[in-house]
Amino acid sequence: MVQTRTDYELVRPDPQAWELAQQGVDCILAAPRPDPPRRRWGILSAPRAGRGSTLAQRRIAFDEYCREHRIDLGRQVLALRPDAAEEPADHPPAACGGQVSGGDSLRRAGGNAGPRGTSRGSVAAACLWVLNPGNTAMLYFTDLNRRPTALEPTAACLRAAVADARAAGAAVVQAVVPADDRLSIGACEKAGMIGLATLYYMRRRRPIFPPASRWPPGVTLTHYSPAAHPWFAETIAATYEQTLDCPALIGRRTMEEVIAGHKATGQFDPALWRLAWQGSRPVGVLLLTRHPGRDVLELAYLGLIVAARGQGLGAALLREALRILIAERIGALILAVDQANQPALRLYRRLHCRITDRRRVFIDRQDPNP
Repeated sequence: MVQTRTDYELVRPDPQAWELAQQGVDCILAAPRPDPPRRRWGILSAPRAGRGSTLAQRRIAFDEYCREHRIDLGRQVLALRPDAAEEPADHPPAACGGQVSGGDSLRRAGGNAGPRGTSRGSVAAACLWVLNPGNTAMLYFTDLNRRPTALEPTAACLRAAVADARAAGAAVVQAVVPADDRLSIGACEKAGMIGLATLYYMRRRRPIFPPASRWPPGVTLTHYSPAAHPWFAETIAATYEQTLDCPALIGRRTMEEVIAGHKATGQFDPALWRLAWQGSRPVGVLLLTRHPGRDVLELAYLGLIVAARGQGLGAALLREALRILIAERIGALILAVDQANQPALRLYRRLHCRITDRRRVFIDRQDPNP
């Protein structure tokens, strides 16, 4: 079967172009196009009943995410296919490799139509960027497993979305994809992004009995407070020395941005942030966070200064997290660790954390301070 080349135009949906923005979301979630909505749930429309429960659940979850975080769906870049209106419904997707127009001068597309009068269904690829606390932007883009021929326009959307996020002041622009998703990995690479890390997502069920305390001599713990903020900032910065956990991120953000990002992960509770002291010197941090509606406690960060490594303090802090898990009556501890950080990975495995998922992280190549 011969497929023709297709020229794509990159556009940003106008704030009033609700249906066009919706088509971009459908492209990202690989959801079926909904009927004209009789009611709207926040930013996204309610999915039709009976059209794929998994996709419907994804749409509902994404809707809740948009409402909770006040996501602006105008922060999308869409690749529109000019000849989409003439294609029959069962026409195969156009092959990759078509020319993509647009760039720094991306135009706003208004109403419910694409360029030159094209109708709904003209969105070939999409990328939504979301600016998060801590000055990082997350990219959500075309589900290429369901649209495998959209690799080229997806890469173009990614490039333009990275540029938009950078122009808005994001210090780091990132995309997180399944480690075995070669199409999404290829799109990120084609867009000029660089591989930051392969993350192992891990989970530890709440133990029945509290683990024994095995603190190195002279170690004490204190909680986070506004007065202790400078100590936390100084210690977190010190733990980055010789780190094996995503070292390419060092220097991309200020320490205040880093701490703001950690605080925005789930529900911040200062009582769950611990600073480890050895005598009068802070030597490590343990940052835990709750996730309302989920029976989990997340280990957002665990770090030690160089002089405190290799003494059993990391294991002691992880056992402290498990004791908190029991005290809070929460079902499981979750965390993510860089595959390259083998000492941390061995520690987590030794304390019975198991790998539940693997994901690749890509970041923009641009220097944050050109």
